[in-house]
Amino acid sequence: MSPLATAAIATTVAAFASMVPSGVLVVLSSNTRRRLLPWLVAFAAGALLAAALVDLLPEALEPPARPREICAVLLAGLLAFFFADLALAHSHNHADHERPTRAVLLLVGDGLHNLVDGVAIAGAFAISTRAGLATTLAVLAHEVPQEAGNVALLIDAGWPARRAFAANLGVQLLGVAGAVGGAALVTQARPWVLAIASASFLYVAVADLIPSLAHGPRGRRLGLAVMLFAGAGIISALHALLGA
Repeated sequence: MSPLATAAIATTVAAFASMVPSGVLVVLSSNTRRRLLPWLVAFAAGALLAAALVDLLPEALEPPARPREICAVLLAGLLAFFFADLALAHSHNHADHERPTRAVLLLVGDGLHNLVDGVAIAGAFAISTRAGLATTLAVLAHEVPQEAGNVALLIDAGWPARRAFAANLGVQLLGVAGAVGGAALVTQARPWVLAIASASFLYVAVADLIPSLAHGPRGRRLGLAVMLFAGAGIISALHALLGA
């Protein structure tokens, strides 16, 4: 079997496997989901911060990328997402406009991230089967907790559970497109793609999720803060251990 075919199979398997824990949210009762969502949203906020600042952005800054250029793209991405937020606000009331914005930006950022992951897996299989499998497992390890958080965020944004799961699975399968069809293009634009993905994750986490955690009784706020640190810590630890 060719390295490209092996990479396509590996990214497809990884996409479905990463969504298995997220499927639990779909089968839970609506009351149970409602009780769990604030804690999963807090976890997801930390996971997005770590994914952006520990994984994507450092990778975007690797040579031969130019740090000033990448930071300019990051800034442009943050400003673009802010203006997209304002544009969507015109079609929603003030209290709710953040939620559809969150869903759109989350899917955009995750799609770009998965596209680049697919390219990385294909490149590793081109070196050797062992390198490809190691890269696939590393990607899968940090995707599992992040995707569970992402599905929770979409549900919290008002999406039906099954739709949130299906949308996230579809975005996960962009990794296959990265492995098969977009390798040359994405490899050339890789630093910029990673910077834009970082911007989307940072904007959703800092402008939307973290402020929402500051409400409610003090004990609940402290508990949500612990979940935020847990999300950031787990993604950071997995990245450090696996070098993903």
